[in-house]
Amino acid sequence: MNRESKQYRNQLQLNRVFRQFLPTLLLLVVSLLTFSSIVTIQGQPVRSASTSSMLEQNKAVIRRYYDELINQGNFDVADELIATDLVQHSKGTAQGREGIVQEMQNSHNVFSNFNIKIDDLIAENDKVVVRATVSGVHAGTWMNITATRKPVQFPSIDIFRVVDGKLQEHWDVTDRFGLMQQLEAASAPS
Repeated sequence: MNRESKQYRNQLQLNRVFRQFLPTLLLLVVSLLTFSSIVTIQGQPVRSASTSSMLEQNKAVIRRYYDELINQGNFDVADELIATDLVQHSKGTAQGREGIVQEMQNSHNVFSNFNIKIDDLIAENDKVVVRATVSGVHAGTWMNITATRKPVQFPSIDIFRVVDGKLQEHWDVTDRFGLMQQLEAASAPS
C-alpha cells in the first residue's frame, strides 16, 4: 500500500469518527450556550435576568459613589460604598477605604467646584469601567504649583471591581500631564 492511499484511508476514518460524534458535539455546544449567562445573537450579548440585575446594581453603586461621595463631597457614605480593605492599584494613593476617601478630600481641598462627570459607564462581570471628565478650579497647591484660580478639565478612566455592593478594587488612568500643562501654563509668568 502506498503512502497516499494510507493517508486517504486515515482521512476516511477520521471523517467517520467526526460524523459519529458531530451530533453529540452540537448538542454539547447548544447546551453550553443555553445555560451560560451570556449568549450572543447577531453579535449582541443576551444576558440572563440575574446577570443583568447584578450589572445594573454594580453600575448603581458606581453612580452613587460619583454622585454622592465625589461630586457632593458626602464622605459619610464611604462605609456603605467602599470595602474597608479596598485594593488601590493607583500609584500614590493609600490602600483601603481611608486611602481613597483621603484622595477625594484632597481633591476637594485643591480644586473648588471639583466634579467628575461620567461620560461612559460599562459593566461586565464584577467590573465597572468609567470614562469621565474631571473638572474644577485650581484653588490650592497641587504638585508644588500654587493656586492659579484657573478652571481645569481633564479625562480619566477608572476601573472598579465591585463585590457585595462595595468597591473592592480600583485602577485608574488620569491625564495628570494634561492637568500639569494647564496649571503650569496658567501659572507661567507672561
